[in-house]
Amino acid sequence: MSNVELRMSKDEGGRRATLDFDIRHSVFCGSAVGRPGRSAASRKGLSLIELLVVVAILAVVAGMVVSMTDNLDSRTRYDDTARRLAEIRSAILGPDAVSADGQLLSGGFLQDMGRLPTSDLELLEQGTLPTFTYDKAWKTWYGWHGPYLAAPPRRREPDESRDLSPKDGLEDKVHLYDGWGNDFRGWEVQASRSYSVYSCGGEGAYNRELPDSSMPLIAHAEWESDWTGLLDVEVTNHTSTVFSGVQFKIAIPLASQGGIASDNASVVIPARDASSGVSSFSRFFFEKASLRVPNGRRMLFLVDAGDGRRIAANGSRIAGNDFTTPPICCELKVSRRLSPRAELIIR
Repeated sequence: MSNVELRMSKDEGGRRATLDFDIRHSVFCGSAVGRPGRSAASRKGLSLIELLVVVAILAVVAGMVVSMTDNLDSRTRYDDTARRLAEIRSAILGPDAVSADGQLLSGGFLQDMGRLPTSDLELLEQGTLPTFTYDKAWKTWYGWHGPYLAAPPRRREPDESRDLSPKDGLEDKVHLYDGWGNDFRGWEVQASRSYSVYSCGGEGAYNRELPDSSMPLIAHAEWESDWTGLLDVEVTNHTSTVFSGVQFKIAIPLASQGGIASDNASVVIPARDASSGVSSFSRFFFEKASLRVPNGRRMLFLVDAGDGRRIAANGSRIAGNDFTTPPICCELKVSRRLSPRAELIIR
């Protein structure tokens, strides 16, 4: 109970009033100050059960927040892994597209080397691979023309300063790794001729290979065209020379013997009609028991069926060190987006 005395006074001129309170006694209980009508029981703190309920609710909320954070982190790592795989694919295949005027847009490791990389390091470092150069005889650019990817930041072991490489533990090399910090695996052609590069994934829903083994990074047709019995070679001869004892050859960088020669034992290309002057037109199929050509812009040559020398427009055989005499050849556009066709024009 509180005693309050109220005094009010006025000065002589009535110009100022003074109001005084005299609180003689107050009762304080917890945070309440003299609130009438409340019992002592109602002014008690939280009971133990109520406190435990509050703690439990806070624990559940905290667990939900942690779970959401973990899921978001895993999703970010997954997206980062998918992005890096797409970059690897692009570095190998190049543009892999056809322009509006029918030109094949090619590039990347496959175009330059005529094969797929056997490790991630081949995309980053030249190592022992040949330097990018122009083969004057076969009119082909080939060799390492990288780096095809920007090197990722070096990883460090938790308690030491030396570089960490999960492949061998201590090798001072920068490897391509996924969103979880683990090396990409595979880098090999499967029995199906598809090319496999994959991540082992992370935890929870992402504890699996990415991409799935049923969906390889690069399908067979995306990097190699199987033209067995399909390659159509059209030859137009504007000269008076008859070409016999010749065959076709596809120049591929670093392939055995410098390319793929057809099994045509002896192709005969007739000369233009002497009386009418009409050029001859012949059509052949590139005979090969198995014709698998790496996609890209390749070169098709007419060569001697015996010794493989290039053929000139006058029918002569071109020596290997002769880079001035123009050979009979044409560009061969190898792609799943284009039909298997080549056109040789002899002038």
